[in-house]
Amino acid sequence: MKKIRRLAAFAGFLAVLIAVLSVNSALLEQKYSKAVMGGFYELEEDSVDVIFAGSSHMLNGVLPMKLWENYGFTSYNIGQHGQRLNMTYYYIKEAIKKQHPKVVVVDLYYAFESQINDDAANLHKSVDNLQWGASKIGAIMNAAPKSLRLELFYNMFLYHTRWNELEKEDFLYLTERPYNNTGGTELRWGNVEFTSPNVIPADQTKELTEDTVEALEKIVNLAAKNNVELVFTVFPYIAADDYQACYNKAGQILQAAGQHYVNLMYHMDELGIDFSKDFYDSEHLNPAGAEKVTDYFGRYLKENFQLEDNRQKEEYAGWNTMLERYEREVVAGKTGAEGDPITYLSYLSDPEYAVGIVIKPDQMAIGEEVMGALGDLGIDTEELVHRDNNYVCMIDGGEILVDDSTEAPQAAYTQELGGIAWEITCGSDIASVMIDLREWALNKESINIVVYDKVLQKVVDSVCITNDGQQLIRK
Repeated sequence: MKKIRRLAAFAGFLAVLIAVLSVNSALLEQKYSKAVMGGFYELEEDSVDVIFAGSSHMLNGVLPMKLWENYGFTSYNIGQHGQRLNMTYYYIKEAIKKQHPKVVVVDLYYAFESQINDDAANLHKSVDNLQWGASKIGAIMNAAPKSLRLELFYNMFLYHTRWNELEKEDFLYLTERPYNNTGGTELRWGNVEFTSPNVIPADQTKELTEDTVEALEKIVNLAAKNNVELVFTVFPYIAADDYQACYNKAGQILQAAGQHYVNLMYHMDELGIDFSKDFYDSEHLNPAGAEKVTDYFGRYLKENFQLEDNRQKEEYAGWNTMLERYEREVVAGKTGAEGDPITYLSYLSDPEYAVGIVIKPDQMAIGEEVMGALGDLGIDTEELVHRDNNYVCMIDGGEILVDDSTEAPQAAYTQELGGIAWEITCGSDIASVMIDLREWALNKESINIVVYDKVLQKVVDSVCITNDGQQLIRK
């Protein structure tokens, strides 16, 4: 009996130890890219017809919610930063296990080099986001070097020093899976201008590494075994000639095997790609470019596969709710990317925004353009003439809830809005906007603004605007 009790006690201790270590790991790990697979695992099983998989080119390049809006196809983007094809294989394996999609679209960006990846940061972005199971274990054992396997199995070896970096969101991940409003896609707002790249002839090729060919064969065999159709693709970007030659070779191999292959470098005119507007950087599309690529894939999928338009089916009504949230993410993204102070102020009357504004005392008069833009919001600008005063304002859906300027040492306003507690305070040396007891104001220049989206239920921006309206400052 004593031996049994000892074994039971040891088993109990071991279970508690594993639980504690698992909680520590989940708490300390980086949450960057976490929402992609968090959102994927929240989907109802077997509810998605199309999966997009691959590197950050895919992650930034396709908009599943636009496919739903315009074509009625259910899809999800499981692309990850720095993901090579041997890792993509395990992501596709996981997608087939959970969703059994009809079509998987695979990004070929990393076909130009060996699939050996010793970049620990990018490996963690993929491995950490998979649930424990055969796909995750296989990814660690077969898509990561031996030197990194231990920390991938137990990432506390990497993250154990993050205690002083923890924020509220880290603790929320222990009880709440991250909701993804974009169908997995990372929206990168802003653009850099480039001239159109040189595109080499399609028959100019370069041999692929042995492990790249092996990874392609594994993906093809996995799909065939599970009755899944594949589309391999290359996204438009500023690609070196050698890289393009590798893509052309991959295309030859895949087409010879009877696979769909779409190199969008050769369809840029058809897509209407504009290298002065459609790129976040030299490699990644911004939402404007992604929308063009998405429409192309919508037409391609409709023409080549038997996919149903589900928009009028009652059981898919939840996808319309997802679309509404995606549209709010787009609005929030544009707000957060806006650099012109006057244009920015015009966004604050959005019906789904709650906005806190604090203007600290300042000897400089507010510029006429800024004053006019504040007046357009419905603010009584005569109150702002007295620049020795403290000023607080709250706007809810375009309606002014408080518009208060005072000579008192401090101006303060509290309000509960949709169950969310707001506390806005202004003093000579403080601009504070507290939302659910968390400070959001930057407290830098005299005009401080915090924007909260009521649909997304989160702060989407916090800025300062200089009095003269010449500069908009973010954290």
